[in-house]
Amino acid sequence: MSFLNMIPPPPRSCGTRARKFGLKPLDILLLLVLSLSAGATWGLMRPTRAVAVGLIASPPEITLDQVAQREQNAFEFRLENRTGRRIEIKDVTRPCTCTRLDVTSGTSMPARGSLTARGAVDTTNRRGAVETGVAFTYEIEGITGRFTLPVPIRMFVQPSIATEPEVVTLDGAASKSLDLVPGAAPTFRILEIVSSDPYLKWEVVEGSVLNRECSSFRLSLRLDSSLTRDIGSSLNGPHWLMFTTSVATEQRFRVPVKIESQAAGIAE
Repeated sequence: MSFLNMIPPPPRSCGTRARKFGLKPLDILLLLVLSLSAGATWGLMRPTRAVAVGLIASPPEITLDQVAQREQNAFEFRLENRTGRRIEIKDVTRPCTCTRLDVTSGTSMPARGSLTARGAVDTTNRRGAVETGVAFTYEIEGITGRFTLPVPIRMFVQPSIATEPEVVTLDGAASKSLDLVPGAAPTFRILEIVSSDPYLKWEVVEGSVLNRECSSFRLSLRLDSSLTRDIGSSLNGPHWLMFTTSVATEQRFRVPVKIESQAAGIAE
């Protein structure tokens, strides 16, 4: 439907009203031209459709599934320039130094070109679900502005030393056991144990010995009732036990400790 078709027909009394306000036929024609001009100007001022982002990762995200704690967990993906213009990568950012990539800032990609990006994630001293990634900031030749392409990298890191349970919950004065068992490492030595708070007391259970090669290690953990008055302001933590081990890929790791709210009052 054209703009002219959208203008309703003038009422029959239009001529009478025009004469009443002193409007001549030429004046009416001028007003119509100005209206058409304003409509065209408004159309020019409306935002144009955004230019399609031209750099594509294939696959769009990297999933490494289950990996071990090691320095090199390799990955690769394709970068494709889907535009008919040259693209230049201005910056490559990573959330942590654990991620390495062979594509650097200054890399230029021709129109419709592609390349293979190769990298690795260092999962030393990492455990459980891990998410990292890379992000490319780039410019498209002849187009003002910069664009960003994030590529997430997800994995689950199998620890060298597993814990049972993964989180210790303390809900009173009773002791709770924590077992350290083989993960990727068949044997290990526990060299040191440190707690986050003075009221978290641990004790090595008989049969387990610090700084001795073993395939299992047990300790008990409890709240010191004489110090629980200090829990109040720090009840929500974080609370943890930190272990120093002989395993090169996991020299230190923490086990979270959760303190239930009712445990704060056990000293009363």
